[in-house]
Amino acid sequence: MESNLELIKKLYTAFKSGDGKVISQIFHAEIVWEKIEVFPHRGTRIGTSTVFEKVFDMYTMYWNNWGSVPEQFDASGNKVFVTGYYHGVSIESGKEMHAPL
Repeated sequence: MESNLELIKKLYTAFKSGDGKVISQIFHAEIVWEKIEVFPHRGTRIGTSTVFEKVFDMYTMYWNNWGSVPEQFDASGNKVFVTGYYHGVSIESGKEMHAPL
């Protein structure tokens, strides 16, 4: 069985490669994803298919080269903390964005 640290590293690798099958296998079927207020279409999404449709697919409406870059993984008990940043290029303005995870 994979440790939580190994599982989260695998998840970020799948995010980078766009491997939806692996992401779906890692996510709980009733995952709860909360988009913070600074993101378009903010709010809470529940369920794997809803997260793909209402979160991940929405990024391509606003960003080119959208992604997350993990820089450090720290495990403590059953929790894993990831630090890094999001990046992308605005389709509207052409400006590059970097924001903390």
